[in-house]
Amino acid sequence: MSRSVVAWLFLAVPAMAAPSRTWVTADGDDINVCSRRAPCRTLAVAVERTPSGGEVDVADTTSLGELVITKSITINAHLTRAGIFSADGNGIVVQAGPNDVVVLRGLEIQGARTGLTGIKFVSGKLLKIEDCRISGFAVAGISLVAAEESDARLQLENTTVTRNGAEGSNISLTSGVTVMNRVNVLDGTIGITTANDAKLTLSNSLVSGHLSAGINAGDGSEVSIKHTVISGNGGAIHGASTVRLTDSMISHNTAALPNVLPPIPLFL
Repeated sequence: MSRSVVAWLFLAVPAMAAPSRTWVTADGDDINVCSRRAPCRTLAVAVERTPSGGEVDVADTTSLGELVITKSITINAHLTRAGIFSADGNGIVVQAGPNDVVVLRGLEIQGARTGLTGIKFVSGKLLKIEDCRISGFAVAGISLVAAEESDARLQLENTTVTRNGAEGSNISLTSGVTVMNRVNVLDGTIGITTANDAKLTLSNSLVSGHLSAGINAGDGSEVSIKHTVISGNGGAIHGASTVRLTDSMISHNTAALPNVLPPIPLFL
């Protein structure tokens, strides 16, 4: 066979594309290809080897390392409740592109009371947090700190954020639009803080057990609360912004409700 034919055959072999779905298990190895039969050990390696828009599945209960996400991806631990532990940093940092969508599902993120922030959303189009539990971080369980001019959106569904924010809040929102449904925000200094032009819609949720305030609505932010219980906090709602309440229960808090507009009925 001539050299020209051999060269043509070599060039004609297509490059293998990275799999759109990768796997992580407790007994995996990061030298593997992150397939179902040859899974990886850590999320960081699996995410690196998964193309934008792909999915990383965690196949069993395991402890995973800290993670920085820079592209569209889904991390699915829905059937396992896999854990991310960070004692001196951030559990997950999302620093993605302006059109990127990130989904986090079924994760247990713990900070041992010394970690900084459980999930820090710096940039991206949309971050979805579903069926997760975030606890034990000193600054915040979840923080949205995207640039004010960005269109960043944060969605929380069926998630618990608890015992975070000894130096801040369980959830801190300084920009963007946040929608929370069926979220438990429990046991911290402040439950939810909004600031600047942040917009928050909170529904079917519980905010309880905070030493200072359940919700601290900073000047310029917009807060709408529906079908939610705010109970057992040092104060129910503090701040300079107007908060709209619909069909919600405010009880057993030690302070009053400044600047609240109740589109009745409001049950006290």
